Amino acid sequence: MEHNIELNLFTTAHYHFHIYQEVTLLLAIEGEVHLVYEEEITLQSGMILIVNPMEYVEFLPGKQVGTYIELRINPLYFASLFPEYFQATFECSPKQLRTGKREAILLMRKYMAELCLVEFSSIQYGKLKSALLVNQLLFTMVQHFQREQHDSIRQSEVSQKIAEVLSYLSQHLHEEVTMEKLAELFYMSPASLSKHFKKETGMYFSRYLAMIRVKHSLMDLCYSSQTIEEVASKSGFANSKTYRKQFREFFHVSPSEYRLSYQKEQSLSKDNKKEVKEWTHSLAQTMYRYTLNETEDRLTMETANTHKQRTIFSKGLSVQRQHGKVILHLGCLENVSNERIQNEIRQIQQDMAIDYIGVQSLFYEVPLSYNIHRQEKMSAFPAFERLDHVMDFLEKQQLSVFYDIYLPDYQSLNLEAKHARINFLRHLQNQYGQKVLGKWKINVIFETDEPSCYESAFCEVLAICRSINPMLEIGAEIPLPDPFMESQSLSKRSFFVRNIVPHCQFLSFRADPNEAIRMAQNRLEGTETAHDYIYHKTKALRQLLHHWGVSLPLYLTEWNTITGDTRNMNGTFFRGAIILKEIIRLDKLVTGYGFWLNIDLYEHHRKTRPITNDSLELFHYYQSRRPAYFCLLLAQRMEGELLAEGKDYILTKNGGVYQLLIWHSCYFNPDLSTEETFLKSQSIEYEWMIPEIPPHHYQVKQIDFSRKSGALFTSYYDFQSVHSLDYETQRYIATMTRPKISVFDSYIDEGFHYSTLLDVNAVMLLELTPIFFEL
Repeated sequence: MEHNIELNLFTTAHYHFHIYQEVTLLLAIEGEVHLVYEEEITLQSGMILIVNPMEYVEFLPGKQVGTYIELRINPLYFASLFPEYFQATFECSPKQLRTGKREAILLMRKYMAELCLVEFSSIQYGKLKSALLVNQLLFTMVQHFQREQHDSIRQSEVSQKIAEVLSYLSQHLHEEVTMEKLAELFYMSPASLSKHFKKETGMYFSRYLAMIRVKHSLMDLCYSSQTIEEVASKSGFANSKTYRKQFREFFHVSPSEYRLSYQKEQSLSKDNKKEVKEWTHSLAQTMYRYTLNETEDRLTMETANTHKQRTIFSKGLSVQRQHGKVILHLGCLENVSNERIQNEIRQIQQDMAIDYIGVQSLFYEVPLSYNIHRQEKMSAFPAFERLDHVMDFLEKQQLSVFYDIYLPDYQSLNLEAKHARINFLRHLQNQYGQKVLGKWKINVIFETDEPSCYESAFCEVLAICRSINPMLEIGAEIPLPDPFMESQSLSKRSFFVRNIVPHCQFLSFRADPNEAIRMAQNRLEGTETAHDYIYHKTKALRQLLHHWGVSLPLYLTEWNTITGDTRNMNGTFFRGAIILKEIIRLDKLVTGYGFWLNIDLYEHHRKTRPITNDSLELFHYYQSRRPAYFCLLLAQRMEGELLAEGKDYILTKNGGVYQLLIWHSCYFNPDLSTEETFLKSQSIEYEWMIPEIPPHHYQVKQIDFSRKSGALFTSYYDFQSVHSLDYETQRYIATMTRPKISVFDSYIDEGFHYSTLLDVNAVMLLELTPIFFEL
């Protein structure tokens, strides 16, 4: 082949076959192309098939004549850019459109279409553009369609070392390589290396080395005038006799016979009924359409700088997936009487489970009905009429109350205000008894590093609660403000452990990594420190409780992830995967955790709250859902038996349905969240393999949650030039902002294999449901 590529246009009007000596791409552009390549395949218009070197393809005539483009790639040119060419194989077929490779296939089709437009027309700088397109095409093939040779290997330390051995062999196959030399080089004994090499590759070392040497020799054998002796020496064989013997074992003919048959095949291929088609205007239009590459919410595959593979095996955990209890903060119990708040609570309960309504006060001021009742002392004037409606709603929704009592605020109350709160609790005990108040939690907060200052107030609250209902659960917040320092955790807590903890049925804490950033010397250093702040503080607290000999339920009442410095930056900084990752980890570390219901309530209470950044509220205005909503929903959706989990995935099985939840968490300065080029550069391509999925027909549901599918502030970008939005538009944005769902059917016979591109901090859920067809 004289040039880097050879581009041809053929039809399937007649039966023909071809043995391809080089990597070849076939693109169907009209009708259907029926062929046999390992199996019978039908390429419909727009589909691509990659044929590997020395492979045989039969083209079959169909009811309608198909037209296809044949793109052959010069092996020597390919190898000059990609040294592993002779050991690599590629795979791209129509079935991969259903395994997450769709975007990469469309990208490759785009390059082929642009290449055709250049090659079949006369344009300025055509050779330069052609060379650029060929290189882009080759890069896409190597990055996305290179078939892994060790898909079934467990990623152990031994298999990783064998992979390094194989890489070494591919680069030094021309040299004298022995098992003893390799063993010494990779710090293994020859016996151990031989055993593991056979186990991982399925071949003995000597045969594997001979195979790659023979395969590498084919280029010189077919495309050069070198003698057999010269080819053998160049390929690493000690002599031509050994080369001829090994060659015959693999190809059942001698090197000379193979060379002669190849030369004959080349001359006969010109007359084997391949029907050449002329380039037409309609074909050019088809190519132009392919160059547009129109796909919904398309991510640019070129920007995926990283490619990761995950092979997931069941770890035999034999445990059920557990979810933490959810506290929904409203600020004040009175707020539950608001119709909008009730609607938001109902909407949440339709999608997921919540357990507690978190409040910091029972009412903003002593109810007027309470004062009238005290004056008239008649049943016709109920003391807590409005709160009775609230309690009725909570009982119907099966929700309890998580009541934070701030001791500094409690001490500042006058006697009348204290009596009003005590009487309301007594009212609940009289009205509902144990079934309601017995499920409440009273969380006492000291708001100081020196809890001894409020010991009398704590004892007073404890005595009052016990007198009303001895079963009422009392807890206390561990006085460990942010930024948390483990070195300071023991010295100041002895009073809390001795005098407070013995009276508690649970403990709580708060955590905010943004405080660590503020205290850091520079923002970059703080951002790096804040990555796992929640996790590390929670783990440290559990170790601290163990050190104290305390075994009580632990609640993370308020928390946050790293955020921006402004409301706008916080909204623009999409942190879906970061939030989800924290929820998954918290499910195993704490009994429960809290979220604010909506931005309105949070903003109203933020002036007196310790966490000053925008928090993890579930709703924005107009009942539009924030990323935290969907993160909690996806985390709770993972149910059943926990099969496997890793730093970026979790696999469960629930009644025959397999669920794979994956995420791509990226930690960076939120100020960069407006830099589109940077964000695209953080995307990553994942290739997931689950060999143990049983063979069956499955329906696969894919839920994509990313900054382009479910991020509220991204939805507002389409309207950013508008001065203000009316109610209809606001409700439209609220309704349309949600994760994207797609569904397809797939037959899985050799394990589940799926590829996907994840944007920065994106999340994806794959659910595989078995399909049973009617008889």
